[in-house]
Amino acid sequence: GNFTITQFTNLSDTISLCNKKGIKECFKYDSVKNSFKFLVVIISITISILIIYKFVFNPKIYIPIYSDTNNLPE
Repeated sequence: GNFTITQFTNLSDTISLCNKKGIKECFKYDSVKNSFKFLVVIISITISILIIYKFVFNPKIYIPIYSDTNNLPE
């Protein structure tokens, strides 16, 4: 549990750092890169869970991720 809390603390530090330094500057720091990777991982896992849940448990749920119109609910 502590790892996650630390990551979120780093993330908020990172955001304030980026606000001060600007986006291009803040990507030079390792802590920023690590926090960004962490955020991407969390988002990926969340989307994966949503998609798996949609297909396995409730195919009727419409998740507006798909761009083609074939998946629109009738």
